[in-house]
Amino acid sequence: MKLLNIKRMAALSALMIVTTGTLSGCAIGSLSGNSSQFNTVETLTLSKRPDNFFDGMVAIGKAQGYQYTGRDASINQINFTDQPNFGQTIIGTSFSINIIVTLKPDGRTVEMRFFGAGTGSSSDAERSTLRIEKLKSAIRDRWQ
Repeated sequence: MKLLNIKRMAALSALMIVTTGTLSGCAIGSLSGNSSQFNTVETLTLSKRPDNFFDGMVAIGKAQGYQYTGRDASINQINFTDQPNFGQTIIGTSFSINIIVTLKPDGRTVEMRFFGAGTGSSSDAERSTLRIEKLKSAIRDRWQ
């Protein structure tokens, strides 16, 4: 019985060492990897005032895989984010996308502030531009 516990402890210790080494290697690779950053502001003018802007924008954002993270009703602003899951972080494709969508006082101009940062090609300019265009297209489809 005592020998079995010693073998279990040895196996568990070996597993912890391998796991720690693997996670450390991935974290170092992620930190020292090829990182990219992209920031832009885009505007879109709608042909008419959108009805129920907040609920519509939340639906659009969620449909595109973004998490709704808040709003400021006093300035017609909605916040979205997209963060990596644990598996993506482990393999070194870490990224962070933040989008702030504002309906301007004229009631027809939509401003999108886009901030992307990550490793590898997860948030480079090309991929970020595609995300922005997809968001703009969804807004046009809903309210034009």
